[in-house]
Amino acid sequence: MVNATAHPAPLVVYDLCSCLIFQGKTRQALSLARLYWSEQRTPDSPDRGPAHLWDVQNGDCVFIESDDVDRQLATLCNRIAEEAADKDVSAYWSANLEALQNDMKRGDGLS
Repeated sequence: MVNATAHPAPLVVYDLCSCLIFQGKTRQALSLARLYWSEQRTPDSPDRGPAHLWDVQNGDCVFIESDDVDRQLATLCNRIAEEAADKDVSAYWSANLEALQNDMKRGDGLS
């Protein structure tokens, strides 16, 4: 799906995950997001910045604004894992969200 040797833009990964979730393929979306996060993500990428995104909320697509695509991806994945009652996956994404928050407090992340 995503070229494992390339560094895809966060927006591409977010869009793919949103589409998979909307289709009910949450496991595939969570796997794709984890691959991106653990092997392809570039934390200081300028592509992380503000974007208009589609979010899946209660089975519907909702257009939202985000100041950080990576943070929105982590939020989306955490929410989906919690809805699926997958404590391990939820803990993984919660830890990533906390790390992003700590980066912002230190000034290492996007504002």
